[in-house]
Amino acid sequence: MTTLLSFGTTSVCLVLGLIVYVRNIRHPAHQAIAFLSVCLALWSLTNWLSLQPFSEQQRLFWVRAVMVVTAPIPFFFLRFALNFPYALSLSSILKKRREKFRRLMPLIAVWTLLLMFLAMTPLMFRSYQVHNGIPSIEADVGAFLYGLSFLFLSIWSISLLLQSYHSQVGLVRLQVGYVLTGLSLTIVVGFFLNFVLVIFLDNFSFVALGPLSAVFLISLISYAMLKHRLLDLRLTILRFLAYGITLVVSCLAYIFLLNDVLLPFGERYFMVDKSLLTLISMVGVVITFPVVLERIQKWTQRIFYSSVFKPDQAHQILATIVAEANTSEKLLCSLDGFFCTQFGVRWCGFWINHSSTEGRLKKVLERVAKQTKGTTLMIGDDLLGTDLGDTLQEHDVGIVAPLRVAQQIFGWMCIGRKHSGNAFTPEEIRFCEVVSPQMALALKHVSDVDQIKDEFVSIASHELRTPMTAIRSYLWLCLFKPTYVLPDSVRQHLQVAYSATERLLELVRDLLTTTQVESNQVTISLQYVQLEEVVKRSTAELEEVAKLKGIQIKVFSKVQNSLCLIDQSRVMEILQNLIGNAVKFSPQKSTVLIVLDGSIDKVWVEVSDVGVGIHQSDLEKLFSKFGVIQSSYRKSHEQGTGLGLYIAQKIAKLHHGNITVSSTVGKGSTFRLTLPREQHKDSSLVQGRHVYAKNQATITR
Repeated sequence: MTTLLSFGTTSVCLVLGLIVYVRNIRHPAHQAIAFLSVCLALWSLTNWLSLQPFSEQQRLFWVRAVMVVTAPIPFFFLRFALNFPYALSLSSILKKRREKFRRLMPLIAVWTLLLMFLAMTPLMFRSYQVHNGIPSIEADVGAFLYGLSFLFLSIWSISLLLQSYHSQVGLVRLQVGYVLTGLSLTIVVGFFLNFVLVIFLDNFSFVALGPLSAVFLISLISYAMLKHRLLDLRLTILRFLAYGITLVVSCLAYIFLLNDVLLPFGERYFMVDKSLLTLISMVGVVITFPVVLERIQKWTQRIFYSSVFKPDQAHQILATIVAEANTSEKLLCSLDGFFCTQFGVRWCGFWINHSSTEGRLKKVLERVAKQTKGTTLMIGDDLLGTDLGDTLQEHDVGIVAPLRVAQQIFGWMCIGRKHSGNAFTPEEIRFCEVVSPQMALALKHVSDVDQIKDEFVSIASHELRTPMTAIRSYLWLCLFKPTYVLPDSVRQHLQVAYSATERLLELVRDLLTTTQVESNQVTISLQYVQLEEVVKRSTAELEEVAKLKGIQIKVFSKVQNSLCLIDQSRVMEILQNLIGNAVKFSPQKSTVLIVLDGSIDKVWVEVSDVGVGIHQSDLEKLFSKFGVIQSSYRKSHEQGTGLGLYIAQKIAKLHHGNITVSSTVGKGSTFRLTLPREQHKDSSLVQGRHVYAKNQATITR
C-alpha cells in the first residue's frame, strides 16, 4: 500500500508540475510551482527507496538523497511567494518590498546548492544503523543547518503569502488562501514527520507518510485551479483528465478482452497456439483501436467538456443573433438567452441609455460609477471584500461590462452569477471583453433604426389623422344629418366608407400610442382610486355595443376595498380593450363575465367570454406588435389592428402590473389584469428571471 501511495504521489506531482510549467513557462510563479512539484515527486521516490531492505550503506545513500531533493523545496516556496499573486494585484508598497527581496534570491540559491552538496557528505549524516530492526541515524552540523534554513525560508514564505492574503480581495484572496494552506500543510507536516521526529526523537515510524503530505498541496491547488481560476489551468486540467481516462479505459478494456476472453476461448475451443492468438489479437487491437478511441473520447468530452465554454462556437451564435435581430427588444431578449445559456448564469440584464434606470441595475451602476471610472470590465469575484464587490454580490451580479460606442458609454451589461456557483473562466471573461464593443455597436444601430421608424410612424400618423378626421366628419354629415335624403344604395356605400374610416382612425390612434409607449413619452399620472369604479365606468361605455349583439355584461366584485394607485384614464383604456375584445369575439346572445378580486398588495380584474378560444401556440403572439391570430379569433368576422393588447400590456407594465390569459379552444378565454396597490419608485420592469431596464416613461403623482 505504501508503495502504491508513494508512486501515485510521485506521478501526480510530476503531472501537476508539467501542466503548470507548460501553461506559462516564463512566469516565475509557474516555474516555482513546477519545480516544487518535481522536488515533491523526487522526495516521495527517494523516501520510498530509503525504506527498502537495502544494506546500511545503501540506505544512508538514499537518506542523503532525500536531503538533496528536499533542500530546494523552501527555495522554490519562497520564489513562488515572491511572485504570486501577479504583480498587477499587489499594492505599490508590497511590490517595492518584494523587489528588494528578489535581489536576495541569488544568494539564497547559492546557499541551497551548498546545502545540497553538504547533504551527500558526512557533515549532514555520519552513519545509518539498524539495531534489532529499529533504524537510527547520526546527524552532524549540516543537518541542523538544513533544519534552520528550511524553517527560516518556509516561515518567510508563509509570512509573504499571509501579507498577500490580507492585502487582496475577492477571487485572488481565495486563490492565495488555497495555495497558502496547501503549501503550508505540505511543508510543515512533511518537515515534522521526516526531520523533527527522525533527528530529535529518533523515530522512523512515520517516515513513509512524510511525502504523502503533498496530497494537501495537490488537492487544494487542483481545487483552486478548477473552481477559482488559479493560474488559468482549469481547461488544461480537464483536458488532461479526459485524455488520461481515455488511455486508461482503452488499455484496461483491451487487457480484459485479451487475457480473460480471447486467449481462454481460443485455447479451449479451437486449440490454437497462444502465440498465434496473441498475434491475431494484436492485429485486432491495431484495427479497432482508432474506432474505440474516438468513441471513448466522445464520452469523456460529454462528461468533462459539457459545461466548458467554447468561444468559437459562441462567436458564431452571437453573430447569427445580431444579424437576425431587427428590433431592440428582440435583440435584448436574444442576448439575454444567449448569455444565460452559454455561461449558465441565473440572469442577464442590459441598460441602454444611461440617463435613467430602475431597480437592481440602478443600484449596481450607481455604485460602479461612484467608485470606478466605469471604463473596464468588472468581475464580482475579483472584488469580494470591497464595497463594490459586496454590492455586486448582494444583487447577484457576476460581471459588469460597459457598452462603448466611439469611446462613449452607450449602456451597460450585467451578467448574474452562475447556477453552479463556479467562478467565470478566463475564456468567458476574455469573450465578454471582446464582444462588448460589438454588442454595443449592434444595440446602438438597432436603437437608431427603431427611433427612425418610430419618428416616421409618428409623423405619418399625425399627417393622416387630420384628413381622416375631416373625411369621417363629412361622411357622418351625409349619413346622419336629417336634411339629406339619400338612396339606399348610396347610403349603404357611404356606411361602408364611414366604417372603414373609423377603423383607419383607430389604427392611427393605436400607432400614435404605440410610438409614445416605445419612445417612453407616455405620462402616468397616479392617484388613489377604487378600481371597482373604473371597471363600472369602462363597462358602461361598452354596454350599447354589447346590446347590439344581444350580449350581457355581468360584473362581480369579491373584494370590498379595491383602492389602488393608478392612472385612471390609462387603466380604463386597458379595461375597454379587454372588455371590447370579449364583446367583439363572443357569439350573439352570450355573456361576458367580469370579476374583481384582490389581496393585501394587489388587485386584479378577470374578463371572461365564451367565444371560440385561442390555441395555446397562439397565446404568445397576443401581446406582440400586430399580433394577429390566424386561428381561433380569426374565425370571427370581427377585425382589429393587432395593437390593442400590445399597448394594454405596455401600459400595465408601466404600472408594474401585467396581463395574463388562459384559454380553451371552443370554450372561451379569460384575460386577467393584475395591478399593485402601491407603486414603488425603485422597482424595475422584471420579466420572469430576466431584467430589462430602459429609459422609463415619466411617472408623476
